[in-house]
Amino acid sequence: MNKFSLVFVCGGAIALALSLVMGWLGVTHIVRGQIKKSARLVKGRDSYNRWKGPPNVPIYIKIFIFNITNPEQVKTGGKPILEEIGPYTYMDRRTKIEIEKGERNHTLEYRNKRMLSFNQEMSVGVESDMLNVINVPFLTVSKLTVGLEDADSVQTIMDGKLVEAGEGIFKFLSVREFLFDGVCVESFLEIFQVQESNDTKIPECFLDGKYGFLEGSNKTDDFYYEVNTGEFNYKDFGKIEARNNETHLPWWKHESCNSLNGTDGTLFSPFLTRETRLKSYLPEICRTLNYVYEKDINFKGVAGYQFMMDTKIFQGSHHTPENWCYCVDADPKACERNGVISIAHCNDGLPLSISLPHFLGADEQIREAVDGIQPIQENHTTFIDLEITTGRVLKSAKRLQLNVDVQPNPRMPTIAKLPILTLPILWMEEYIELREENLKYFENIKFIGEFVDNTKWLFVAGSFACVVIGIVVGMIRRDKNDIQLIK
Repeated sequence: MNKFSLVFVCGGAIALALSLVMGWLGVTHIVRGQIKKSARLVKGRDSYNRWKGPPNVPIYIKIFIFNITNPEQVKTGGKPILEEIGPYTYMDRRTKIEIEKGERNHTLEYRNKRMLSFNQEMSVGVESDMLNVINVPFLTVSKLTVGLEDADSVQTIMDGKLVEAGEGIFKFLSVREFLFDGVCVESFLEIFQVQESNDTKIPECFLDGKYGFLEGSNKTDDFYYEVNTGEFNYKDFGKIEARNNETHLPWWKHESCNSLNGTDGTLFSPFLTRETRLKSYLPEICRTLNYVYEKDINFKGVAGYQFMMDTKIFQGSHHTPENWCYCVDADPKACERNGVISIAHCNDGLPLSISLPHFLGADEQIREAVDGIQPIQENHTTFIDLEITTGRVLKSAKRLQLNVDVQPNPRMPTIAKLPILTLPILWMEEYIELREENLKYFENIKFIGEFVDNTKWLFVAGSFACVVIGIVVGMIRRDKNDIQLIK
C-alpha cells in the first residue's frame, strides 16, 4: 500500500474512532452536562426565574361545590342528595418571597405567596351564587368536646347556646362567603374559650373570627421551606429538604410517614425513564404523593411521559400495610376504609378528609351513602405530563376532593339524627398547560439532539468512506504495479 492510500486509511480510521467516541460519548456528555446545569436554582438562570415566579404559564384553579338539595331530610337521617355546581375558576398567581440561603448545604429558604383572582369567562356561575352547605364548625365543636368528663351535660348546653346564637347544622351561603370571605364563628369561639380549661384547643383557623375553606389562600404562607438547588446533585433538584427548619412532619406515627420527600410538584430532575417514580409533597393532605409512569405522550410535538398519582395512598392499612403509620384515629376501623384519608390530625382536629373527586376508587359503601356523585376516571384522576430530557412540566391536573366526616351526637339535639357518612364538600382541579410560546425551549433541545445525531452519523460515514477509498486506491495501484512487473 503506497503512502497516499496509507494516509487515507489511517486518517479515516482515526476519524472513525474519534467520531464514535465523540458522537456517542463526548458530545452526548456535553449536552447532558448543559441540561444538568440548567437544573439548578441559581439566581439569574431560567430555572430560578421560573421557580421564583410569577410563572409565565397560567395556573388555573377550578372549584366544583356540592350543593345539598335536601338539608331538612338530612337533619333527620335522610340520604344527602348532592348537586355539583361550577366550576368557579380562579387564576392562581404564585411567587416565592423572602428567598435566602438555607441552613443546609445547597438549599434556598423561602415562603410562598399566592393570589387567586376570579375568572368569569372560564366559570359556570358567579361568586354570588347561593348554596346549602354543612356547618363544619358545628361538627368540629361536637368532635373536639366529645371526650370531656362532663360531656353529657356540657354538650347539650353548648347545642342550646349555638341555636340561640342562630347556628344550625346547615348554612345558606354565597360561593364567595363559603370559599374566601368565611362565616362568623364568634359563637363557636365563645364555646371553645369556656372549655379551654378542659384542654380543648381552639382551632387556629377560627381565631380570626371567620371560617372559609380557602380563607387563607390569598396571603403569604405561614411556613418556611428549604429547597435543594441541585448544584451538588441534579437528582436532588427541587427537592424539599425542610419545613420550618424541620426535616420531618409532626403528625404521623413513624418516620416513614413523617419523612419530607419530593418537590413542590412544579420542579423535577431531568433525564426521566419509564421506571422513574416521582414524589411531590402536598401540604393539603400533609404528606407526600407518589407518581408512576402511565404512558408515552406527545404534547404539541414534544415527546413526554405521563405520570399518574399512585392511588395506594388512599387505601386502608389492611390493604396497603405501609400506610399503617398514617392511622392516628382513635377508632382503628376508620383507617380501614379505602378511597378516603383523614386530615383531621393536621388541621386542628376539624373532621375533614381527602379523596379523589366523586369518591373515585373509594369503597362502595362510601359512594352509596350519598346521591349525586358520578366518578369518571378521565375527569377525576391526577396526572403530570413531563418532557423526557429536561423533566419540565408540559401539562398537569391535580384533582382532590375535600370531605367532612359526619357523626351524629345524641347529646346535641341539632345533630342527633344525622346519618353517619363522609360528605363531599367540594373538589378542586389545579391545571397547568404550556402555551405555544413556551415550547421554543423544547424545540431548541430537539434541534440540538437531532443535529448531534445527524452530525455524528455524517462523520462516521465520511470517516468510513475515507478508509474504503484508501483501501480501494491502494488495491488499484498494487494491481497496476503487478501488471508492470509481469510485462
